[in-house]
Amino acid sequence: MPKYKKNYITADHFELLQKIGVDYEGFVEGVGYVYNIYLAFTPPHMDISVPLRYAPPGMDQFIIGWMQCIDSSEEIIKMSYGDKETVAVEVGEGAQSQGTASVYIENDGVGHAYLEVNGTVFSYGRYNGSYSPSSGAFGPVGEGVLYKKTGDAATKFIADRTAQYPTKQYSFNVNTTATYNYFNNAYNAGTYNTVDSRVIDTYFLLGNNCTTGVCGGLQAGGSGMPIIQTPAGFVNFMYNVKRMQNGWNPGAVVPWEPKY
Repeated sequence: MPKYKKNYITADHFELLQKIGVDYEGFVEGVGYVYNIYLAFTPPHMDISVPLRYAPPGMDQFIIGWMQCIDSSEEIIKMSYGDKETVAVEVGEGAQSQGTASVYIENDGVGHAYLEVNGTVFSYGRYNGSYSPSSGAFGPVGEGVLYKKTGDAATKFIADRTAQYPTKQYSFNVNTTATYNYFNNAYNAGTYNTVDSRVIDTYFLLGNNCTTGVCGGLQAGGSGMPIIQTPAGFVNFMYNVKRMQNGWNPGAVVPWEPKY
């Protein structure tokens, strides 16, 4: 059986994410399972059928793209509703550990995202570099390393990073136990890297990265946050949420919003 992400949203929620340009992978109630296929587009001068003798700058390299697909088979549509009874029990139990998770989004260059919950910082990334020596640390694929900082080390990590990089902070009401366990279980199941980090999986810039990890942790805590691919996309999503809270209608033929 394929490995499905246990993300569940309504059809209205999915439609909203499409309107504001936010990527999502998971179940959509009554619709099916939404997933992405990543593609590499060949430069025109390497086309086997009709190659060009000259490729303009910017077109002389492979371009990574993606396409969103929906599995709407009868079996998947049934699965899209999840286990309603189980969800209700989990929400009830989670009320005992409701609290705040803080997300930090760094805005320089490609950017970075990490999360603090219950006094612990979890930060995921290509900390050991990439699998492409010629690309160094900037290659798209590498070991997925998860750092876990607690106590004074967590405080110092946040202070050092925010002093060095332009950073936006967001707070989310979550089941803090569930969010903490999401990261901590992955950390404990990983292989030793350093005294406070573990290799937990394979990092992929366009699919499994720091931002998708943070969103997964928020979802585990019941926030309803969609899976967003980039730090910039996260900031843009939160900006649009604020605009909608202030009356912006993204579905209007002529978008409008109040001044604030």
